[in-house]
Amino acid sequence: MKYSNKDFIPKPPDILILIIPIAIAVICIMMFSSKTIGKNAKIIVDGEIIDKISLQKDAVYNFNLKEDNIVEVKNGKIRIKSANCKDKTCIDTGYISKSGDVICCVPSALVIVIEQDENNEFDAITR
Repeated sequence: MKYSNKDFIPKPPDILILIIPIAIAVICIMMFSSKTIGKNAKIIVDGEIIDKISLQKDAVYNFNLKEDNIVEVKNGKIRIKSANCKDKTCIDTGYISKSGDVICCVPSALVIVIEQDENNEFDAITR
């Protein structure tokens, strides 16, 4: 006996198989898209905070570490503008501005982390 598409009637397990992945995807999108714009960035070298930079004022910073790194703040965003490392992954990351975003230059042991606004008492999960 042959079945055609006209004979298919979805049953409750079929519907659940469709609804559960869609619901999980929607929840993940909501969680990851609710980051707030940060106002400050922490500069961390070898696990120690060496500077805090305001993202409110455009500026260029030069960090002479194991490798030379030039960090640029522009329009409330921050990036590593140039670095002497081989792979340039830190440069390819581009600008970051949302709380929790990270740029990492492994050869220099340099990490830039956007801080969450201190006045914001909730994180992305509890909103």
